[in-house]
Amino acid sequence: MKRFSFLLLLAVSASIALFTACQKENLQQVANPVNSDQTAGERAPLIYGVSLFTKNNGSLLHTMDAANGQVINSVQVYLLDANNNQVFLNDLKGVCTYNGQVWVTTGFHPVDAYSYLLVKVNPQTGQAGIISHGDPNIGAVSDIDYSPTDNTVYGLASNTNRLITITDNNNNWGTYTNVGPITGMGNYTAKGLSMVRDNGGDRIVIAGTQQFNGNAQVYSVGAGAGAANFLAVVNPAANLAAGHCAIGFDIDLNAMLINRNNGSGLNSFGWANPLPNPSGSGFWGGNGINFEDLSSDVQ
Repeated sequence: MKRFSFLLLLAVSASIALFTACQKENLQQVANPVNSDQTAGERAPLIYGVSLFTKNNGSLLHTMDAANGQVINSVQVYLLDANNNQVFLNDLKGVCTYNGQVWVTTGFHPVDAYSYLLVKVNPQTGQAGIISHGDPNIGAVSDIDYSPTDNTVYGLASNTNRLITITDNNNNWGTYTNVGPITGMGNYTAKGLSMVRDNGGDRIVIAGTQQFNGNAQVYSVGAGAGAANFLAVVNPAANLAAGHCAIGFDIDLNAMLINRNNGSGLNSFGWANPLPNPSGSGFWGGNGINFEDLSSDVQ
């Protein structure tokens, strides 16, 4: 009887250890992000933004109230390594929502294994799991957004006039494609990308600024890159010139949010097809934050 109890105890202990090990592994790598169960903290009914990475400040993931732009939560994004230690991802490049999940792309990390990732993040805690590793020949994919029309994540090659896609192809969102250059923007550089749904259907919209001055401008571009179609100048230039112009479309607001570039949050301008040119914008929310990218909602 004692021998049976001892063996039973060993079997139970082994099962517990295996279950714990599996739990830790799942925190590091998202085996199937499409079908994985979602907690309340992983659903995405709100607007998300990642702040700009600088020498003195790491990026944060911010959650905002869609009604008024109030920042209700800000977290550092981190992974758990094999020893259950936190590995912080300080250089965040893009954020979008996919099937209620919050996905983030990252830039360079001193440890190669943590550079240029696509991760799924719990926006309440910041804990992330790796979905896929990017292509080092492409580098960081910034300003991402998910297109439900063709089941593709679109982005920019690190805030440049080059379109990138991330697709599934039965490989857990591991196909990174350098689609090609975005042309016809003159001396403007693409600094923001968003999907839009309006009476013209679903389309990719990009926003660009000049290096030193001028207004922000918005364009549409095809899924195959190439020539951009000018849509409108966005005013006022005092808020939007010469910096990052992260954008995010919200179908419920029927508006586009755009970063103010000076660390003072977001402006908003009403969306129409065609857009008035110029289009005036006004303060919306996200006060005190310089945004690298914003999530969008076209559902």
